[in-house]
Amino acid sequence: MIKGRRSLALFGEMIILAGTLFVGQPLQAQDPDPQQTLSNGFMSAATSAMVSIHSVKQNILNIVQNNLPSGYYDPKLATAAYDQMRQAQIAAKTNGDQQAAALLGTYFQQVKSWAEKYKDARKDMDATNTMNRNDIMEDPQLQSLDSCEKGLNSMLVSRVYTNVDSCQ
Repeated sequence: MIKGRRSLALFGEMIILAGTLFVGQPLQAQDPDPQQTLSNGFMSAATSAMVSIHSVKQNILNIVQNNLPSGYYDPKLATAAYDQMRQAQIAAKTNGDQQAAALLGTYFQQVKSWAEKYKDARKDMDATNTMNRNDIMEDPQLQSLDSCEKGLNSMLVSRVYTNVDSCQ
């Protein structure tokens, strides 16, 4: 352990405080419950699923914001997202993996429901009946999806299952 002295100096508008310095053992973060830790296989599959699901969401956002016809929707993106999500669920080994996989499945279903809402709404669009391209950004369902996505990303980065309320 290293110990130093304290002093306080005032220089114009700057205050410099030099205090007793103790250098000891660094604080150790508590080890997470091993059953809540996410396995490498699940992490890889879940990350791929998140990218695929995000692509579906971005595809719908692009269509609505740019007033594109529904034909611009790429159904292959949704199929790939579903396949990736199922791969993540299959790769789930630990309790944490399984809980995270359930949240990932819920997130997928929420994005699917949200996308279908906009696809259905666009079916009735024509030159006289259009959508305000900025309204979608204020959609509470989209904001909830964004919050869920951020929570899932944080969980994947931490490699430990944590409940994400916005994904419920």
